[in-house]
Parts: sequence; C-alpha cells; structure tokens
Amino acid sequence: MVCGFVNMSGQEISKSSILATVAHMQSLAREQKVALLKAQDDFARQNEELLRQKENALRYQAEAHENAKERDSMLLCFAIAFAAWAGTMLSGIFLREFPTPWNVIGLVLAYATAALFAYALGRLVVANLARFIP
Repeated sequence: MVCGFVNMSGQEISKSSILATVAHMQSLAREQKVALLKAQDDFARQNEELLRQKENALRYQAEAHENAKERDSMLLCFAIAFAAWAGTMLSGIFLREFPTPWNVIGLVLAYATAALFAYALGRLVVANLARFIP
C-alpha cells in the first residue's frame, strides 16, 4: 500500500492519480470562477442597460406630460375662441327669442355648450392625429 486509498472496486489508488484528480478539480474551479466573473460582468452590463432604459422611459414620460399640458392649453384656447364666436351667435338668438330669465340661462348655456363642444372636438381630433405620430 502506497497511500492507503482504495477505490470502489477494491483497487488501490496511487498518489499520482489523486494529484491528477486534485489538479483537474482545481482547473475546473478556475474555469468556473472565470465563467462566474464573466456572468457577473454580463449581469452588471445588463443592469446598467436596464437603468439607462428606465431613465429614458422616465424622461420620455416627463416629455409626454409636458406635451400633454401644452396640447391641453392650446385646446382650451381654441375652445374659448370657438365659444366666443358660436356662443355670441347663439346667445343673440336666445336674447331675442326668449323672455328675460330664460334668455340669461340660455346665454350661459350657449357659451358653456360651445366651449365644451369645441374642447371635446379638439380632443377627438388630436387623439386621432396622435396615431400618425411615431
């Protein structure tokens, strides 16, 4: 007996065989360590890319919110201008055709209805045009 180790079939294992097995295990450990470092590096790169994409998404969301505020302010201006034009025509009809308490109520309703109609129509047009914007 050289080193006292015996394999499953009862044969003696030599010291060189044990050293070769240990060397093979060490080389496998080095390969696994290299693979682990590469995987960690890939994971870090993917994490950085994900953070960049998240920052881009937040920036695009903020830009879209600003664009929506600008669009709504333009739609309100359009609605007020349309209400001034259409409301004046309709309120003239109400003032001429209806008695005093009803003509004032009709005047307010004419301006409000014209403004709401113009705003709703503007939102509909902008929503349909937004489909064409990439």
